[in-house]
Amino acid sequence: MASSRSPLSQHAPSPTSPPDLASIAKHLSLPTTKKVVVLCGAGISTTAQRISSSGQILNEGIPDFRSPSTGLYANLSKYNLPYPEAIFEIGFFQSNPQPFFTLAQSLYPGQFLPSKTHYFLSLLAKKGKLLRCFTQNIDTLERRAGLKDEDIVEAHGSFATASCTRCGVKVDPDWMREKCMKGEVARCTSPKCSGGAKGKDGKHQGALVKNDIVFFGEGLPTRFFERLGDLRQADLLIVLGTSLQVQPFASLIDRVPASCPRVLLNLERVGDIGGEEDGDGASWMSSRFRESGFDFDGLALPRGAKKSEIRDVFWKGKTDEGVESLAKEMGWEAELKELIEEGTKKAVEEAKAASAGAGVAKATPSDEVGTEKEARAVAAKVVEGGEHVADKEQGDRKEASASLGDENAMAEAKGRADESKNEADDLAGEVARKLDVKGDKSVDGSGEDGKKSSL
Repeated sequence: MASSRSPLSQHAPSPTSPPDLASIAKHLSLPTTKKVVVLCGAGISTTAQRISSSGQILNEGIPDFRSPSTGLYANLSKYNLPYPEAIFEIGFFQSNPQPFFTLAQSLYPGQFLPSKTHYFLSLLAKKGKLLRCFTQNIDTLERRAGLKDEDIVEAHGSFATASCTRCGVKVDPDWMREKCMKGEVARCTSPKCSGGAKGKDGKHQGALVKNDIVFFGEGLPTRFFERLGDLRQADLLIVLGTSLQVQPFASLIDRVPASCPRVLLNLERVGDIGGEEDGDGASWMSSRFRESGFDFDGLALPRGAKKSEIRDVFWKGKTDEGVESLAKEMGWEAELKELIEEGTKKAVEEAKAASAGAGVAKATPSDEVGTEKEARAVAAKVVEGGEHVADKEQGDRKEASASLGDENAMAEAKGRADESKNEADDLAGEVARKLDVKGDKSVDGSGEDGKKSSL
């Protein structure tokens, strides 16, 4: 009976000891173990380093949601929310979308490198061990680490796509990214959309557009339910960096066979059988005691059963350290390191290429601007290197009192902007001279050397 309940019993260090990470590694190394299911939470992305537009790697991670001092919910006071979770509630979003779009600037994909944990998942797939990765994360870093769409179930959606909240039309991802990176509320531009209100100018506005992220109050993606059967096939369950507080994701740990070993790599022990659970992560009133869950201490074992029959393992610490230990036990250290190096090199090259290619192709030298202040704003857009193009600051003006100078000057500025954003300071000086703007280099009045702080 013991062996049918837990394959780990034969790998335990001693007949009376509970299984550990070494036992999990031995089980994973078996040729028959090739249907590993992974459940991921925000904890796997907290060590994901930010990468600048010039390819510089910064020591910043993506905050998780519930850590007391560093978590996302603990640092939302500046948004004047009624309570932290409101920023991800569909009702609040419909009435006040600006906080979400402001927050999206710092969370949007493309700004972060996958963590070591993400690459470990990619290595599992490469080894033919991974059946499916269920993730609560919306950052798409599993994809960036090398997992294919088929490998992933994004239980709470992701930033990868966006749709109109009324007519459902899918919008261009680049357009949505630009909106979010500017912190601007996105509205549907489809002529058939009738879900919006009138703007300040009295004209019709399209309905709100939202990234296809599952907010509180929305249903989960169809794919989540379609792939639930994968859990019944699992021969190993790995749970990484999650508080297991949000349903129905938290209940997935109980959908694997009774013979399937389960391991939790996390900063805190969570999901214990008999422990308190929070149905929606929002209110203590929904708390109740779990009748199922992890049994790290063998509480549910039959009387007289040995500790070696426990199938659940808890490893306390950061997930990066946990998967590193697991890789070491498996003899996969070199391959994991190689994946990380290759992925990082590719991401840096892509960032540099994107930076070099960012230009001001839409800027034209002949358009006039209304005031010297507007001319300075145009120059600032040139300095920023293309995310915001100069011609958006130009248009019909009643009084034209300044211009950008001759075509050669603008062409020279454009060419230099295309070379690299790292030359922004030099370009600012050159554009300022063309405009005959002297003294203050902060040409748009919002930052040192004419550059706005951006994420």
